[in-house]
Amino acid sequence: MFLPLKTQLRKYLRVFATGLSFVVFGVSALAVGIVFRGIDLLPLSNRTKKNWIKSTIHIGCMYYVRMMRFIGLLTYHFDTQSISAFTCSNPSQGAVVVANHPTLLDAVYMLAAHKNLTCIVKSALSRNFFTATIVRLAGYLPNDAEAFMDIAVTKLHNGENLLIFPEGTRTKNDDKLDFKRGAANIVIAANCPIIPVFVTCTPRTLQKGAKWYNVPSSTPLVTLTAMPPLALSDCIDVKKVRTLQYRHFTSFLSAYYREGLSKIVQ
Repeated sequence: MFLPLKTQLRKYLRVFATGLSFVVFGVSALAVGIVFRGIDLLPLSNRTKKNWIKSTIHIGCMYYVRMMRFIGLLTYHFDTQSISAFTCSNPSQGAVVVANHPTLLDAVYMLAAHKNLTCIVKSALSRNFFTATIVRLAGYLPNDAEAFMDIAVTKLHNGENLLIFPEGTRTKNDDKLDFKRGAANIVIAANCPIIPVFVTCTPRTLQKGAKWYNVPSSTPLVTLTAMPPLALSDCIDVKKVRTLQYRHFTSFLSAYYREGLSKIVQ
């Protein structure tokens, strides 16, 4: 069955705009990396440099998302006030910000919505020509870093909020979320609050395994919904042995997301 001509034309324009947005992202990442190398040479404290760089990344991601909205690639609604409220009330205590991962650009959306996030990134990004400088100077944490857990706990105790996608990769079906133990390891080691964020994209686009040019015929709506912080003791019995805590927390988180996402997408 053929789509109406007007619908086909809109889809072709969206394919072109998608390709253009990827080009803009790559060129911007390269330019930002060069600028950040210059900032790294300034006689400023590492903390000041990192704060500048995080603010720049936040602003850059925000304008990138706005550009995608302007050229018709998406609409969005970011409700992340609970992260800001937690940061203001607990400036010396970081939280693990957990998000599900339905699309390729979820980290960009999260960084656009809030600037006080330290990403846990795949090791490949710390070696990538375009992103390695950004990862290092922003203080992001590669998932294969030496003494990873000690560094993560220190960052949380210093007031940084760690962003992690427990699935480790994009998931096609919200009712079949497969959370890994990474988030549980960090939360239990640091005994820190957890801020769940539900990410939805309707209709889905840029899914795992899909070609970038397979765009939906209608404009996707991306939403971020941050829930109030959870204490570890709200989720599991913290008196049990660590091995059981890891397993129980991961199971709790998976069930929490399946239930929460089912309500949001209804």
